[in-house]
Amino acid sequence: MDVKSYRLILNRKLAFYGGDLSLATIGIIMSITTFLVMPAMGISQGAQPIIGYNYGAKQFGRVKDALKLSIVSATSIIAIGFIVSKIWPAQLIGLFNKNPELIAQGIHAMEIFFKFIPLVGLQMISTTYFQAVGKPKQATLLGLSRQVIIFIPILLILPYFWGLEGAWWSAPLSDISSFLLTGIWLWHEIRQLNKTKQLPQSQ
Repeated sequence: MDVKSYRLILNRKLAFYGGDLSLATIGIIMSITTFLVMPAMGISQGAQPIIGYNYGAKQFGRVKDALKLSIVSATSIIAIGFIVSKIWPAQLIGLFNKNPELIAQGIHAMEIFFKFIPLVGLQMISTTYFQAVGKPKQATLLGLSRQVIIFIPILLILPYFWGLEGAWWSAPLSDISSFLLTGIWLWHEIRQLNKTKQLPQSQ
């Protein structure tokens, strides 16, 4: 099961519980999500060679500095987009469709869907970190956790009890769960770095 599977399952759940209006709503929300996270993806890609190079050179202090700066930057950028979506939700949705009913549902759905989206910055950067330091298993697990490993089970279960609302809430619950998983794993990784003897660093 790959990342595309979650979109397929999500669309089916929304079509079943909310019909065409919900499908149109999620299409708009996903487009807005892309704009929110795209700058963070750029930061993630830019940080990867920096982290990888310094990790290979055993400059672990620089690795931690690059990791921290990347997480703060990515989270801040996504948070700014999140704030914009909270202040002007109708205007954002109106860029794609002027249907009043769709805008009304879109405002409600986006408020739920984006509830914990600023936390995605940590998850994205951490996935890149594990790729950069040569730990593909961890990187793959964390990369799939938000949209597949955690999201899909929640999406399959929650709407059964909560209908359309359950489908919308599957995203923020997945975000917070993957954030906690990533945070614990990254905390353990940083502890290991702190235990490793560092080479002298140039000023």
